[in-house]
Amino acid sequence: MKRLFVLALIVLTLGCGGKKQAGESGAGGDQETKSNTVVFIVPGTYGNTGLWPQVIPGKATFGSELKRAAGPKTKVIPFLWRSSVHHTIRTEAATNLARQIKEKTRPTDRIVLVGHSHGGNVALLAAGQCSRKIDMVVCLSTPHIYQNFVGADKKRYALPVYCPLESYENIQTVLTLTPSSDNVPARYAQLRVGVTENEALHATRSWREKIGNLTLADDGGVVQELIEDLVPSSVGDLLPLPSLDNLALSAEFKKTKHNFRFYSMVKSSLDQRPHHTAHSRRLGAVVGELIRSGATPEQLGYLRSLTQRKDADNGEPVAEAVQRRWRSKNAAHVKPAGGWRLQSVEMEVTHTLDKNIFRGSEPDPYFQILSADGKILHESPVKKNTRHPKWNLENSPLILWGEQAAFALCESHLTGNVVPVGILQAVSKGPNGYPKSLQGKDWSAKLRWVPVHL
Repeated sequence: MKRLFVLALIVLTLGCGGKKQAGESGAGGDQETKSNTVVFIVPGTYGNTGLWPQVIPGKATFGSELKRAAGPKTKVIPFLWRSSVHHTIRTEAATNLARQIKEKTRPTDRIVLVGHSHGGNVALLAAGQCSRKIDMVVCLSTPHIYQNFVGADKKRYALPVYCPLESYENIQTVLTLTPSSDNVPARYAQLRVGVTENEALHATRSWREKIGNLTLADDGGVVQELIEDLVPSSVGDLLPLPSLDNLALSAEFKKTKHNFRFYSMVKSSLDQRPHHTAHSRRLGAVVGELIRSGATPEQLGYLRSLTQRKDADNGEPVAEAVQRRWRSKNAAHVKPAGGWRLQSVEMEVTHTLDKNIFRGSEPDPYFQILSADGKILHESPVKKNTRHPKWNLENSPLILWGEQAAFALCESHLTGNVVPVGILQAVSKGPNGYPKSLQGKDWSAKLRWVPVHL
């Protein structure tokens, strides 16, 4: 009887101990046992005073738009670091981020890191210190720093300073998003790179050990050292003085094929506004959609036709009602092929135009695109003395969002005021976009359009 009592007690104890109590990790119903997506948002250098990574009740921010688009099982965690343009500060921040990832996630969670500017480098570096796999790292306008080497095979190798081999192997997908008008990652960040040659050598050692037989591309010389000794570093940062060929910056992460420099109409300025629009509220939603779906071919194709209007914001809080109105107003424009941007035009002025009406031996054509009410939407530069003008409009801000437009060929040598030689009214876009070819009375044109959306 005593043995039966002990056996029953053991069975009862095992039965109770094998079931987690409510409130323990992984318990509390089906919703608790399912994995969640946890997104850590890392601001860039001097960017830790903004509220754009936060999710604030009643407000719309980059962070809240990301969370809304990513889905209800998404948790957004802003990461703060006392930023500075120094390598040691970035490495300290990466260590702290890795610690926070361990504390705030469970083994079943899907982990995504989103970093703006050098925050992207902090995220990449932290990924190598995590014991859990990182599903995705999204770098927004990140200046990726590389150290250049030459191999025994005479090939050049650009190794990422802030993504050691341990990070690269622990991340499933790395993706970059940079506005086309943002010059910070590849140009302005060179003024203060913030990492020395020896620090970069230490940071790239895991890559070098794997590749083997690498040497520095440039080891300097006496002239270089004299310049560095005589010229203050503050002056050297601002003047185009001779420098070593070992460190370089790029907006692209060269270890991934998912680099997107999306078209932006935001003008570059001294206040670096295009750099700040990389974390606009609309970009928050785009990143959220990417996180929800993953880097599928459809989602990557969506990113390739992304565009940004000139009134883009910096992701700071506005009332939710304001953002809802924006989404409602632009609902048609955020879909694929919501608009069309003209890439290039190739024209032919036909022989029916008598040379006698020109003041020169050949026409000097240009063309205009007019709105339905006659407003000039675009006017090309004049092409001198040619009947076969071509225009590359890749950097033109012209985007048609479904409006009617008139395409007119004009000639600058006509007597009196410049007037259209031929004009053709084009209906609003159909399922295949705006016309690929046009035929006027005295001219024909081939047009190349690319689909765009906000």
